[in-house]
Amino acid sequence: MKPKTTLHIPLWWPDLPLNWRAWLPSRGNVVFTTLMVGLLFWVQSAGALPLGSPAGQSTNTIAYQGRLANSEGDPLTETLNMSFRLYSQASGSTPLWAEQWTGSNGVQVSDGLFNVMLGSLEPIPQNIITGNDNLFLGITAGTDGEMSPRVQLGSVPFAVQALTVPDGSVTSAKLNLQGNVGIGTQSAEYALHVKNDWGMVGIDTNAEGQDAGLRLHENGVIKWHIFNDSSEENQLVIGSDADMALAVTQTGDVGIGTSDPASKLNLYTEPKSSPFGILSLDSGSFGTIANAQNSYYLRMKDLGAGTTPFYVRGDGHVGIGTENPNATLEVIGNFHASGTKSAVVETENFGTRKLYAVEAPEVLFSDEGVGRLTNGEARIELDPIFMETIEGTRHIQITPYGKAMLYVSERGERHFVVKAYDPGSSVEFSWRLSAHRKGYKDVRMEAVEDGNNE
Repeated sequence: MKPKTTLHIPLWWPDLPLNWRAWLPSRGNVVFTTLMVGLLFWVQSAGALPLGSPAGQSTNTIAYQGRLANSEGDPLTETLNMSFRLYSQASGSTPLWAEQWTGSNGVQVSDGLFNVMLGSLEPIPQNIITGNDNLFLGITAGTDGEMSPRVQLGSVPFAVQALTVPDGSVTSAKLNLQGNVGIGTQSAEYALHVKNDWGMVGIDTNAEGQDAGLRLHENGVIKWHIFNDSSEENQLVIGSDADMALAVTQTGDVGIGTSDPASKLNLYTEPKSSPFGILSLDSGSFGTIANAQNSYYLRMKDLGAGTTPFYVRGDGHVGIGTENPNATLEVIGNFHASGTKSAVVETENFGTRKLYAVEAPEVLFSDEGVGRLTNGEARIELDPIFMETIEGTRHIQITPYGKAMLYVSERGERHFVVKAYDPGSSVEFSWRLSAHRKGYKDVRMEAVEDGNNE
């Protein structure tokens, strides 16, 4: 008759060989053994018993203690080969896990007592603990067969399950009142609130050529993807489930509507049958802001402290070559037009009409007016402001409003004199003076070359 080695009260089973027999302790020894087994579990979990596992962490090992005696009931003191197996059933079935304590790893038995940490030699897979409601331990000592019946494990080994969080076990009762989860903070303000010194969250892949990213859903429907596109030289891509919206290359180029930006900002939209826009800049009304003239919607500027070639101010004025446009459109520099330059005017009876600018082969300014002879002579004083805008020869045309022969008798710096051959004439006349714009005296019908943007 031989008792079964167990964590609880040893029992006898008559089917074991006579050369092996577990020693049945007295009632006092039973209590002592039970207390010692419980104490071993406690000191290990508290970190007082160094068993190769860092203190304060869950472990995948299970402490087990037993007593062995010979057929005479004397406790054994020797090193034995022993095998331990875990089953999901009390009998039969295939072992879920097995560990061999043999050779240099043989079990030391001292005065009949032995203690092993199951899983020290062959780690116990986590899913064996978490995936089975019942576990049974089978033991083999020396060359004997497996002891019967198997020992059903109690609740202590299932503390290993603390390494995992079973599905559905985290409910709102375990979170804060709003159901938020905090990592690095006890005051989570969002569904997932991560806080540390740098405030960064890392997402990695298992191998190169894979995309790391986030997928945003609404009520189970995919709405957005934010990911690293490894197939496009690791661009950062933001898009809906159907279309790509924005791409940023490793060199800082940004594409909106295109995954292949060719500049720092590349906008693309598919042609549509109805009117559509590519770029829209909008804000609150600048007209109600005191500094509206100092605000702007768009500014394009040369590098550094260079000039501003294009500027759209907050009050709607557009400047080309200036940041201070004083009109709806102000151009600093030459302006070329292959078509006509026209003014649009409203008429009372004929609707909106265009009036075209007079073109000339040279850059000319002109002024005009009306005069009248007194005793056959008239002196015309010229506008001093106008005179500062012209240079070179002044061309003066006289048109009499009556029968008379008129001529220009004198041209001064700021005047000219008109006379009639009849010294008593008092005829009325109109005049027109034109001259080259200052700085453009030598300009005449310049050639326009391809790519000339002046």
